[in-house]
Amino acid sequence: MLLGQSPPALRSIRILAGTGWLLPTPQPLPLRDAQLLHPHGVSVDARGRVYIADTGHNQIDEYNPATGQMRCVAGGGTQKPSAGWLAATRVRLRNPWSVAADGDGNIYVADSGAGLIEKVIIHTGQIKVIAGGGNAPVTGSPLPALSLALLAPEQVAVDRHGNVYFAVTVLGADASEILKLDTGLHTIVAIAGLGPLRAKHSPHQGNQIRLPGAVALAVAFNGDLYIADAEAGCVYRLKSRSGKLSIYAGGGKRMPGASPLRPRAARLNQPLAVAVDPPGNLYLLQSVPGQTGGLMMLLEVSRQDGKLHVVSGLGHRWPSLRPIAARAVALQAGALASDSFGTIYITDTQRSTVEVISSSAEQN
Repeated sequence: MLLGQSPPALRSIRILAGTGWLLPTPQPLPLRDAQLLHPHGVSVDARGRVYIADTGHNQIDEYNPATGQMRCVAGGGTQKPSAGWLAATRVRLRNPWSVAADGDGNIYVADSGAGLIEKVIIHTGQIKVIAGGGNAPVTGSPLPALSLALLAPEQVAVDRHGNVYFAVTVLGADASEILKLDTGLHTIVAIAGLGPLRAKHSPHQGNQIRLPGAVALAVAFNGDLYIADAEAGCVYRLKSRSGKLSIYAGGGKRMPGASPLRPRAARLNQPLAVAVDPPGNLYLLQSVPGQTGGLMMLLEVSRQDGKLHVVSGLGHRWPSLRPIAARAVALQAGALASDSFGTIYITDTQRSTVEVISSSAEQN
């Protein structure tokens, strides 16, 4: 069995964070005491530190498993973010929706309410705007990142070379646009979303494809970009070398269940989140068909067999502080992330918690 993978039936889930009563501040506090409010985004870096877009508190929190403590690393202040470096915990974030960690100790924030993408250097505690804040519309040609007007960027991802990807809503187009920020050149170009074609199993150039409802992004180690499109019921893969996009999962007729499926044979129901771990296992969250109340199902496309498996969301119990079988719970999830060892982090926006799924041996 590959690194980063454990059979779905052997995995367990528990609440990691959010059950406390204290607002995280720059001063670390025990994880059990920390309170979250409608967290949307989550990311994990190479050292295992977990970053949470604590959307309701308008800040980004960091959980350090080495110390068992949580602290605020960005937001919570009153200063307006700018293109110059500022103290990260003195700025005001507005509805931060997503966060992504790179391999160099930096995080990137989709500051949705402000229409900005920001970079935070964790070890210096500084933040600056790297995209948005201008008036120019996005085009297919590279433009200065700070000259653009970004409408509600809600997803952000970063590759191992430091290039940043994010999704924005396009007014009047009934579609989403995927943008790439070259952090070396400080330019942005649209790479997918507003073309005339509908994505199919056969690949087409990304900028020729229309994305009616792109809601989540994830970058694999090789630079391929995965896009969850809730409206189309598909997860797409945009190849980094060719720039071509095709359906990776979804578009089929069979509902995910107890038996593994070929990813393209599956009928996905509003996939709302996607993550890829370093070994290449892909995870996605979709709405549970026929259910109300925001119930979700966690699926995995395994590198080992190439099949789509159900990991969690088949049961009726809510996750608790004690580990229970992942398949036995009901999920109300918003976003997810995964590390090199197959540990999965999930934000529960409605219950204001972050949950963790790992092998039963690790949890007990």
